[in-house]
Amino acid sequence: MATKASGEEPKQFAGKKYRGIDRLPWEDVELLYYNGSRDLLVKDLMEALGSSSLSRFGIRAIPEFSLAKKVFDSFPERNEIIAVSVEKAGDLFGEILDYFEIDGDISFLGFDEMAHREWSIIAEGPCVSPENFDSFKERLNNYCLLDSVEDSIRLREEYLNLAKENIVEPLMENPEFLTISIYKISAVS
Repeated sequence: MATKASGEEPKQFAGKKYRGIDRLPWEDVELLYYNGSRDLLVKDLMEALGSSSLSRFGIRAIPEFSLAKKVFDSFPERNEIIAVSVEKAGDLFGEILDYFEIDGDISFLGFDEMAHREWSIIAEGPCVSPENFDSFKERLNNYCLLDSVEDSIRLREEYLNLAKENIVEPLMENPEFLTISIYKISAVS
């Protein structure tokens, strides 16, 4: 799956660029589509973004490897291909999400923590309000992701405490959280 990396500078925390699931929401593709683009790639992308089973979690990703590869080949400087797995997704929905074979080398980047149907609490916590997350400077790896589920839970608790004090953006009441494993796919043929 590909997520938008965009031409804008990615979010950062303690000098580490955020490489999680919650990047730019495909705004440039939507603009092209709604302005009447006849480009088949743009139309295929819009259809795929809406059909992904991850969209019910608020995650906009391409569920087809072949389409992700086309996007990457067309705009390699603005995208990267990643694969994700969502922990607790089966608990929430009791079904298997999109699945496909990947033709490339896979390496684990880390865990992202996302509030269901909202946002990554790494992207909107430490990356937006770094002064309030000093204890996570060492816990976030070089990809600005977490290396353990335990640290995901700690970040979740810290975010919720800060939200109660209106220091970070509050989440909906009693949010469900998703721990998302992020994998980079390289050497794609």
